[in-house]
Amino acid sequence: MQAGHRGIVVDQIAKLRLLHLSDIHFQKKDGNHLDLDLDIRNELERDLNGLRKRLGAFEGILVTGDVAFSGQRDEYAAAMEWLTHVTTIAGCPGHHLWTVPGNHDVDRGVLQGNVIPVLRQGLRSCDDFTLDDLLKTYLEDPYAREALFWPFKEYNEFAKSFLCQTEADHLWWDYDLPLNDRSILRLRGVNSALVSDERDDDAANRLIVSLAQATITRQSGVSYLVMCHHPLTWLKSRDSIEDLWNTRSAIQLFGHKHRQRVFRINESAVLCAGATLPHRREPNWAPCYSVIEMWVEREGAARRLKLDIHHRIWHPARTKFMAEPAEDGRDYHSLALALDDWEVQDAVNPAPDDAPQGPLQDAPQLEGPGLEPSPGGEMLKMDAARRLAYRFLMLPYIMRMRIALDLELLEEADQWSSDPELYQSLFHRAKERQRLGDLWYAVEMAHPDSDAQSNPYVGK
Repeated sequence: MQAGHRGIVVDQIAKLRLLHLSDIHFQKKDGNHLDLDLDIRNELERDLNGLRKRLGAFEGILVTGDVAFSGQRDEYAAAMEWLTHVTTIAGCPGHHLWTVPGNHDVDRGVLQGNVIPVLRQGLRSCDDFTLDDLLKTYLEDPYAREALFWPFKEYNEFAKSFLCQTEADHLWWDYDLPLNDRSILRLRGVNSALVSDERDDDAANRLIVSLAQATITRQSGVSYLVMCHHPLTWLKSRDSIEDLWNTRSAIQLFGHKHRQRVFRINESAVLCAGATLPHRREPNWAPCYSVIEMWVEREGAARRLKLDIHHRIWHPARTKFMAEPAEDGRDYHSLALALDDWEVQDAVNPAPDDAPQGPLQDAPQLEGPGLEPSPGGEMLKMDAARRLAYRFLMLPYIMRMRIALDLELLEEADQWSSDPELYQSLFHRAKERQRLGDLWYAVEMAHPDSDAQSNPYVGK
């Protein structure tokens, strides 16, 4: 497999290999000498390194929520440092991390003495038929929309580096990855924690996912992988969402329950994650993580998505991570899911515009050998813009401002912008002024592992 800033060489992929983490629960104490999870993280890194040597490099990392413990800035700083290290061990680009928020990613400290709980309760208590209409009303009001997403402020500062933030015009995100038969796997990230608080349960106080978030549009040559922190039993509109995802998604990833499970519904694989770092007072405490390998097999016109799912679980007697065996005795679970017929020459549409990708939609079309037919060009387009966003936002604030000033991209109104908003403004101005190539070069030169010469925006 070849991967890099110019994206993925589609023809050379055999298996798409992804690391699945969930419920990491970084806390303020993490990293000090009394942090008992330091050893668990070290053992996970050692185990992952062994898997990479045996299986090959990974394409990316999927995190199904609860990155932090209480939605605080220093918790995300610790998480970013560790996850960056994990991408290196996995052999994937640093920007190939996709995340959704969980209930621990909500900063509950901002829910006191203001209108936020009132708005949230309105969404919690309405019936399924009015949920989308009420949410739309809130999101069209500038004060209500700001209030709803204020508890995710620190999560968004973390997730912005991967263009996975959750905002009023970014309730979900889509991202395309190539499969070996040149069809695509479309990742769909959903926020199930929008109204989460201390009352959450799977009975009277369920959480919400709007039908707009849950609806995935069938397209030829596109298979969906849905990421959502809360299992369907915790959601108000469970029946409608379950019907959609069980019939339209190939893979469903969930976290939250800290119970590692894999099962099949129709032609959809449901993977429930164990907690990567559960609280030590939990019954049956057992850190877990998973590796998902997938590829397409053909028999004539028939296509099947093959999955090998490697569950890794902490073995207390051996004090290390080991395979959790499948029922047939193998050290991984295997599934084969029927896919719709599709031929390589049939066009694949890129991720739809109803799932905003920020500046990704305006990234240039890149060309290269082995990239026709679609979706190769679209995925290169998305990957180049994603790398640029990640590399820019990972720079220290002073360095980012220096680049923006040197390229004359800053304007007076930018002083009120959040980091993600500022980056989008800079990207669009650079595009309008044909300075995207200069922006790429300046950002790359600010990193010690510069790749400034292979500039996909030359002349843009």
